[in-house]
Amino acid sequence: MAYLEILVDLVQEWDRYTVLGESAFVGTELLQSYETLLKFNEEDYKFEFTFPWRENSKKQYGDEIGKSLDTILTSWEKYIVLWQKDKNGSLKQVESRAKKS
Repeated sequence: MAYLEILVDLVQEWDRYTVLGESAFVGTELLQSYETLLKFNEEDYKFEFTFPWRENSKKQYGDEIGKSLDTILTSWEKYIVLWQKDKNGSLKQVESRAKKS
């Protein structure tokens, strides 16, 4: 449950519209809650979080959230699966950077 709370907390603060931050002025498409999907997979007992593709964005949400989770949570992949849509609409699983090294 703690992993879910941290994930929700992270997503709630991430890419929020702001007057003081630069994201309100750079023309970057910010993440909207209706564009994401969070579900619980009862077969493997993991939370699955899916992010949309941004055609004109320098960053993709799944990758950025994965980096943030690597910083905050050890072994987050045991409990959370991140899916990033690609430009063709296919899903790609986001892996931990710690797992890759």
